[in-house]
Amino acid sequence: MLHQQIDSYVEAHRDEMLTKFEQLVRLESHFEERDNVLRAMAWVQKEYEAEGFVCRIEGTTDDRAGLLIGELGTSRSASPVILSGHVDTVHREGSFGEGLWRVEGDIVYGAGVNDMKGGIIEALYVVKALNAIGYNLTPLKILFAGDEEGDHIGTDTNLLYTRESRGALAAFNMETGVEGVLTVARKSCHIFNLIIEGSGGHAGNDYVTAANAVEEGMKKAQAIAALTDIDKGTTVAVTVIRGGDHPSAIPPTCSITIDARVSSAEEKERIYSSVADICANAFIPGTKTTYDVYAAKYEGYLENEKISRLHTFVNEIAKEIGQPAYGKCFRGGAADSGNIAVADIPVLCSCGIVGEHSHDLREMALLHTMYDRTKLFATVIAEIGRFQGA
Repeated sequence: MLHQQIDSYVEAHRDEMLTKFEQLVRLESHFEERDNVLRAMAWVQKEYEAEGFVCRIEGTTDDRAGLLIGELGTSRSASPVILSGHVDTVHREGSFGEGLWRVEGDIVYGAGVNDMKGGIIEALYVVKALNAIGYNLTPLKILFAGDEEGDHIGTDTNLLYTRESRGALAAFNMETGVEGVLTVARKSCHIFNLIIEGSGGHAGNDYVTAANAVEEGMKKAQAIAALTDIDKGTTVAVTVIRGGDHPSAIPPTCSITIDARVSSAEEKERIYSSVADICANAFIPGTKTTYDVYAAKYEGYLENEKISRLHTFVNEIAKEIGQPAYGKCFRGGAADSGNIAVADIPVLCSCGIVGEHSHDLREMALLHTMYDRTKLFATVIAEIGRFQGA
């Protein structure tokens, strides 16, 4: 049985996986430290090329690393399966000091162990296991970004992701795993920054003639927050309000930051249009509101029939190899799985190693989940013809 061969391979290479994991973690790769990221990407590229991949890096700029694209088996008569993720982290070089890598039993601590260098190693050993059993039916493709934590600002990595995903059979984004579930939907993130201008004065003497910017901001914030529609997966949160500097003075200015998360183009359009209308009209005469918006370069997506089928298929394989079924998760955070989904490709996210405290010096991950999920996704790909024929 294929899954037994895969299981034996992973079990026999646990120590090797851990060694490779440490090597990659020790190649620190904060997204703004481009040369460090490129060194880590070069290590990853060499590892995959040793497994037969033909690789290239596209989209690198003066400030950011681009996208590592690798293909194996392009002559195979099938659509490829994508393994995706990112090589960069949020941790600047030296921030962990001597704690850059530490293993205590089943737990590994260090920079990017959870988000998401464990997922890169997992994907590598999915490939190694498939090669070891002689699998040669479905082409494999890797898409690993070098600037994911920087939201692809100043690069076209998001567009490259979508371009390179078109025509694929399925994709597994090896992002930070969540215990017992796989992500079937994600949101895109839109940050609105409002500046309200009014006129100040004495809180007692000028109450009637002044135009209170903070009160105007509060009313606008409430109106925008009311755009939340939980049933449609849309949340709008007021996250920062700044205004006023004296308890007896009516504030002439106010700034507000609002975080909107949506899962569809229709909801994005509704939020943008509604915010524009709310900002264009004053609740308090004499106030004026301007705003700008920053959108992270990750598309939102909802679970569809293709994603549901892929999730069901993964659980069929999980059952066959003796693993518990995986539930479904709808994550509020954005990821490159959205840039794959908009290419009309079924994608499951959060397929990587499970851990906690991403983006923090306490970052940790559970090694057994990396081994278990390597077995799972290697078997899923080995049996992917069953999904294709469903």
